[in-house]
Amino acid sequence: MTTALDQLNGHRTALRIERDLRRVIFAPPPRLTGSEWADRFRYFGEGSPEEGRFRMARTPYFREVLDACCDPAIEQVVIMKSARVGYTEGVVGNVVGFHMHQSPCAMMVMQPTVDDAKGWSKENLDPMLRATPVLRGKVTESGRRDAKNTMQFKKYPGGFLVVTGANAASGLRRRSIRTLLGDEVDGFALSAKGARAHEGDPWTLAVKRTENYWDRKLIAGSTPTDKGTSKIEALFNLSDQRYYFVPCPHCQYMQRLVWSNIRWEDRDPETVHYVCGVISKDGELLEGCGKTILEEHKPWMVARGEWQPQRPGRKTRGYHVWTAYSLLSSWSRMVE
Repeated sequence: MTTALDQLNGHRTALRIERDLRRVIFAPPPRLTGSEWADRFRYFGEGSPEEGRFRMARTPYFREVLDACCDPAIEQVVIMKSARVGYTEGVVGNVVGFHMHQSPCAMMVMQPTVDDAKGWSKENLDPMLRATPVLRGKVTESGRRDAKNTMQFKKYPGGFLVVTGANAASGLRRRSIRTLLGDEVDGFALSAKGARAHEGDPWTLAVKRTENYWDRKLIAGSTPTDKGTSKIEALFNLSDQRYYFVPCPHCQYMQRLVWSNIRWEDRDPETVHYVCGVISKDGELLEGCGKTILEEHKPWMVARGEWQPQRPGRKTRGYHVWTAYSLLSSWSRMVE
């Protein structure tokens, strides 16, 4: 016979089950880092050299960089890089995709010119939006009759993305922006067309658009141009200056890859190799083992690398990476 106590316990059990179900169903999704999001959700679009799911393992040096770019506790990130390191897809594309899906906000991507902006939107952004399932449908296709979006403006639930050129002041003034990405800032003009004399250079003008947000994010990336006048170099010099250190496969000595340690024989790129260690101008081995490191060792080394700040304690995160680390290129191709 069912007693009143049994009924009460059964009622309590039902309430507990209901409460637990509500907690599961209505709980917000777990907060992911930028690299976790990229590995779990990101896909390459059509026209990309690679197809299918994006893998951070192809650019492991960008894992911490992407996490910093998507971390609300870090306000400014600077990336001084060379070509062929996977920056456009590995950082810019993933930051945009992460925010569209995980942290909707007002975003702006600045390219050197309006033509560059349109090219990036058409050739990189739109294919990513079509290929990545969690982003598909968030932005109405610009070619559709009912679309509210254009090549340079993308509205999505909870936010929007402006894609503009640094040479057009009008595109830098109109809206308040929380997340600002400057791509190839060394290619920015000294002054945007239509800018007033007191407004400063295009990057400064764009940064002013973020001042209304306490949690703003400023991301600047570029290949440096002339030493001493480079915008990205100046920004990097004010950062904590992080370099990527990788272990020697022979002695485990952690080191930065430098051009002077890349060697070859008889002008033959096929003989290229890397010499472990710190070597003086006189050729004296100061640190490391001095043994030969072959191209085949590079994936193992880069996968085990770590970022080390040279100016710890500074607020701005700064990252320096160049082609010698890239798994998308080779030392022999650099020598060629």
